[in-house]
Amino acid sequence: MVEHRSNFLTPLTEYGARSVESKPVEPWTKISQNPVNGIETTVGSRVELECKASGSPPPEILWFTGSGTNEQLVEYVKANTHSLYDPSEEWKGVARINSKLVIECITPDDAGLIYCASVSAREVKVSTPTALLVNSEESASSNCTSESDPTITLYSPTRVANIGATVVLPCRASGKPTPEISWVDNFNVPLSLSTNLRHRVLDSGDLLIEELLWEDMGGYTCQAKSGHRQQVVSTFLYPLRVSLHNSVKCYRYYQQ
Repeated sequence: MVEHRSNFLTPLTEYGARSVESKPVEPWTKISQNPVNGIETTVGSRVELECKASGSPPPEILWFTGSGTNEQLVEYVKANTHSLYDPSEEWKGVARINSKLVIECITPDDAGLIYCASVSAREVKVSTPTALLVNSEESASSNCTSESDPTITLYSPTRVANIGATVVLPCRASGKPTPEISWVDNFNVPLSLSTNLRHRVLDSGDLLIEELLWEDMGGYTCQAKSGHRQQVVSTFLYPLRVSLHNSVKCYRYYQQ
């Protein structure tokens, strides 16, 4: 029996390729950091699990609960994702993705095996499970109504995209109260003050960059802030020269 743990995360789009001659790269993905093996907690507490993945095309990450063989879990994920992969299209690029699952106010129903899955086109990798044990004899129910620090639950530490592409750098956060998300660009200018019309923060918190240029290369900082509390992460964006239907052998290290 397998069930969704959370909604699917917004996929990343429009990755690029270096100007090299080689055969198109087959989709691949790898989970580089599994969630912890087990957690024992109490009713009303808060739990965070982290999963890190890389892939080409850039992966989506899905959290779910259940049990079964690895083959059964992979088939379940494939049945609940919709791939638009077309091998005739140009190479879609490479990305690293970090995702956190935050479970507020734990109940006995949350106990079980929790997995993360990384999905790149038709390729799926499933993590080792986290066994979540809930001690119902103890309670931390007061935490259910208390405030919690802002936590960034999705971002991409590294992003590669074609010059000229439209790029979305993800940044999602949770917390009580709901955090406000802001960005600082690669010139250390807050996006709220920037006059660059190609850069725009979406309602989701993601950063949209249109018509990517070489000068867009660098680090972009996302800040999730709630009152006096905040969390900050960075994404390094690397623009590449466009070469249709070619691949990037030099990025094979992502798979190692």
